[in-house]
Amino acid sequence: MRKFKSIMILVILVILLTSIFQIAQGANKVLNIALATGPWNPSVEYLFDMYSKETGTEFKLTKSPYMDHYRKMVQAMMRGSKDYDMIIFDPAQYGSIFFENKLLTPLKEISPALEIPSAVIEPHVKTGIYHDVLYSLPIVGNTQLLFYRKDLLDDAGLPMPETVEDLITINKKLYNPPKMYGYLIPMKQNYDVIYNTLYFVKSAGGDIFATEDGPDWTIKFTSPESVKAYEAWFALKEWSTPDSANMHWSEENNYLATQRSWGGSTVAAWVWAHDDPKYTQIPGKMQYTVTPRVAPGIGKSAPILGTWGMGIPKEATNKELALDFMEWTLTKEAQSAYAKVGGIAVREDVLTDPELLSDPKNRWFPALLESSRLGQLRPQMEHWMEVQDILVPYIHKAFTDEISLKEALNKSAELVEKLLDEEGYQHGPTVLVK
Repeated sequence: MRKFKSIMILVILVILLTSIFQIAQGANKVLNIALATGPWNPSVEYLFDMYSKETGTEFKLTKSPYMDHYRKMVQAMMRGSKDYDMIIFDPAQYGSIFFENKLLTPLKEISPALEIPSAVIEPHVKTGIYHDVLYSLPIVGNTQLLFYRKDLLDDAGLPMPETVEDLITINKKLYNPPKMYGYLIPMKQNYDVIYNTLYFVKSAGGDIFATEDGPDWTIKFTSPESVKAYEAWFALKEWSTPDSANMHWSEENNYLATQRSWGGSTVAAWVWAHDDPKYTQIPGKMQYTVTPRVAPGIGKSAPILGTWGMGIPKEATNKELALDFMEWTLTKEAQSAYAKVGGIAVREDVLTDPELLSDPKNRWFPALLESSRLGQLRPQMEHWMEVQDILVPYIHKAFTDEISLKEALNKSAELVEKLLDEEGYQHGPTVLVK
């Protein structure tokens, strides 16, 4: 009897210890994720659900509008918060603030053997690298594309546009306001004034600074190449809509969806809208290619990356689990499933998959792949937001003819140079527009 009791006590202890272990293990299988609200959220959350079913991991999400998300993340990480195991953020726009201030964990500190699959498109990976240290992995391969009505161009005997001259030719042929406007020029006064003009600037051989990531921060937005690009952009407003100075992507896509423009360049995240009959009058008629260029320039398109990345806060408590999820999202299986539900994939072998390409709704994949391969970075500097705070209002005033382009660029250059000096950035002499 005593022996039986001893065995029973031992069995009970084993059951209790197993339960305690499972509870502890389950507690560790919770990932607290912070992300901004955006059109890609449903496909990203599909990945959370898929991983959860495979591993039992629970995801707790904190969602905020774009700028609120940015501010919350900076504030939380600056005070050493342990609230988040992973953040999904915009590394090309403000990642340098996190990287420079060591607010995110270098991923190879968590896993020295970490290897990114070779199929992941390199420019997207570059958005998460700062001074040769990998801080984030891409999850949303967002980038700029030219959205255009191929059927209208075909009917008019016009080829797909590649250069500014092509845009002007099409504009002259199809412009018939208010029924039909030309190439759309979204210039609402926000940070996207820079994002929306930079693909022109870079394709012309210009730039904001001499380098994307230092150490030479000599101002280049006043160079002859940059000036030519801004002039080309401004010249196109003749055929754009009367509200171009207040137009953002939602308004731009509305003009396209209601058949009031033949085309415009915007982010790939808006592709979904042009196959959805609840949104567009012409589902399935929009076609896609890389952004147009200023010729001769660098001789190729220069789309600006809008990649969203996954990073792990310095004080996160579940770093290994977070990184496991991040690596899993880059597998071909996960990326293929993600693409099937509208996700903007970052693997070449997914964007070239014959099965996926056989679906007409994925007709934009070749343009996405080419645009991603050509993808350009914005300046990877801690004070990029402050630089934009200077540039945006002046370029917008020039666009609305309140001041000349020369005055806008030169005044911006004086103020940006002052900022560079105050913050200790190395740079050569600034050459103003003559």
